[in-house]
Amino acid sequence: MTCSPYLAIQVILQLVADKKADYPLAAAVFANDTYVDDLFFCGIDKPSTLVLRDQLIQLASSGGFRLRKWFSNCSDLLSGLDESEHGLAMEIPFDDSYSGFKVLGILWNPSDDAFRFHTSELVHENATKRSLLSTVARLYDPMGWLAPVIIIAEILLQKLWLRKLEWDQPLPPDLAQEWHEFCSKLPALSSISIPRWTSQGADTQSIQIHGFSDASRLAYAAAVYLRIVSESGQIFVKLLIAKTKVAPIKTVSIPNLELCAELSRA
Repeated sequence: MTCSPYLAIQVILQLVADKKADYPLAAAVFANDTYVDDLFFCGIDKPSTLVLRDQLIQLASSGGFRLRKWFSNCSDLLSGLDESEHGLAMEIPFDDSYSGFKVLGILWNPSDDAFRFHTSELVHENATKRSLLSTVARLYDPMGWLAPVIIIAEILLQKLWLRKLEWDQPLPPDLAQEWHEFCSKLPALSSISIPRWTSQGADTQSIQIHGFSDASRLAYAAAVYLRIVSESGQIFVKLLIAKTKVAPIKTVSIPNLELCAELSRA
């Protein structure tokens, strides 16, 4: 039914409205940290997070729902739950052959609390514009953490358009070589690990957001970093999000492209 997604979400919102007085912590998570039928939440310490976990279970149960598929970076937060509800998430191996747990489409390894990227082997033989476009579209990276890699493939796609190749026409030797080199290096992405925690905590003294942008004749980009200073003076810098875009085919000056990069950062 077309209205099913709306009805499912509306049921959750109504449940929150009815029970928020009894379960205030859980109500906030259901209202603000829910994506379709998945919940994502975190806590500052174990005791308060356990209280939040129990409230979530109780609030969901009051509406006739049973929360399942629990994952956590801390095994203590899975204690007291039936094994069938979490499947010993901390003990499941995470390697190149394992699809892993996904948080909004990004692989997450609970044991080291980090995001990973898994890329299947790409076919580079007899490549065409159609197969290239299909392959590049599969490189899912909503936060832009792989922007320096994906922009290479997007620049190559632009070259195909400039040469006015047909959809199923084999790539010219020079572009085929570029695509082959890109595919051969892509498996190295599996070694990249992005920490989920941005190092914010009770001892955080200050938080700053720093943005950078730049451009070249081929592309322009912007990146936003989080800079955190703790009470002890320790400094943490984390990449939050990045964006890249191929430069227009029509010749544009570098200063104008830099302005475009600044706008994308904003």
